[in-house]
Amino acid sequence: GARGALLMQARVLPVRTGDGHAAELIARIPAAPHMRLLWLPAMGVAARHYLPFAEALAARGVAVFLHEWRGNGSSNRRAGRSEDWGYRELLSDIAASDAAAEALQPGLARAIGGHSLGGQLAACHLALHPAAADALWLVASGAPYW
Repeated sequence: GARGALLMQARVLPVRTGDGHAAELIARIPAAPHMRLLWLPAMGVAARHYLPFAEALAARGVAVFLHEWRGNGSSNRRAGRSEDWGYRELLSDIAASDAAAEALQPGLARAIGGHSLGGQLAACHLALHPAAADALWLVASGAPYW
């Protein structure tokens, strides 16, 4: 409720990757978080659309970090003939968001998850970095099938 909102920090963290991609990592952090969640949106959905979700979880003690996809929302890139990126770059962006979340909220139980394609890339990130999270949360998602 209102009291939980008063105890929650709203932060926006700049995230950059080695190839010059920059985006904002939106954070909603309760006063005394018991865990941290890095949330990956569905394809084509800007991170800001998950703010009600993040705020509801923050009111329940979860520090939530909303990743922004390359080419969407606050990203400094847009799809076009002069742009070329794929899973390698998207996974690098996720690793940068994860590092920013860890730097701000170290030592918490960690979850990574996502909606639809975000869940698939969360699973891919966890496959590459098994120690990056203690839990995987999927919403309307499934395992990547190559």
